[in-house]
Amino acid sequence: MHVLIEVSNIHMKTSNTKNSILYFLLIFGLLASYTSIYAQNDSIKKNSPTKKFSTFLDTQKKADGITIAIPEKTNLENLHPDTEVISIFVSSRITREMIEKLPKLKLIACRSTGFNNIDMQAAAEKDITIVNVPTYGESTVAEYAFTLLLALGRKLENVINAESSQTEQESLTGHDISGKVLGVVGAGHIGQHAIKIGNGFDMKVLAYDAMPHKEIEKELNFTYTPLDDLLKEADVVTIHAPYLPATHHLINEQRLKMIVIL
Repeated sequence: MHVLIEVSNIHMKTSNTKNSILYFLLIFGLLASYTSIYAQNDSIKKNSPTKKFSTFLDTQKKADGITIAIPEKTNLENLHPDTEVISIFVSSRITREMIEKLPKLKLIACRSTGFNNIDMQAAAEKDITIVNVPTYGESTVAEYAFTLLLALGRKLENVINAESSQTEQESLTGHDISGKVLGVVGAGHIGQHAIKIGNGFDMKVLAYDAMPHKEIEKELNFTYTPLDDLLKEADVVTIHAPYLPATHHLINEQRLKMIVIL
């Protein structure tokens, strides 16, 4: 079996490269048991990620002289034609041309939440399964969004760059976010964490999602709102929607004009 894994985003402490990669595969296989699977047809839908990765790991354990390619970044030049599994990060793209070059490819494992860097149509035509990690960095991204919000609201850059005590106080005075209206565009895993943090700051939280789950609205203390209404009412907008054809230019010039500037 030939497995292609990008390792430029993986930091290993062990000095044995082969053991490091095999160890990563084992851990990733366990994590993949909890991922969403984007099945391309009915035959794939019957096979869970757990079953597919279990089969893959069993094969790996039994294989003698397994070949593992570890390029810095996946591209047409470093693809092995016998590759059956590819594991990539968001910085790489899997194009139709690359898929056509891999007749044995069965699985593309994304070490990320997003998967828009893969030609889904080409994968579907070749009966290739795609898995991702839907909860990857859900709290991290939401917390970082609030880091930026607080830095802007408190004029942190101005404070850091203040040259002396003679700096006018007005130029350093920020504003509270408590009591402000937070608009969350995309109420998935990351968006829900942003909603929780907003509640912690005593903000009124509105959310827009193309596929709302009304059962969490009361639980997380927010209100589903049409996008245009959200943009008009919100003091702060944070976007956590996946990039899809339906979300392309979701926030355009017309909608930017709807946002209230603090």
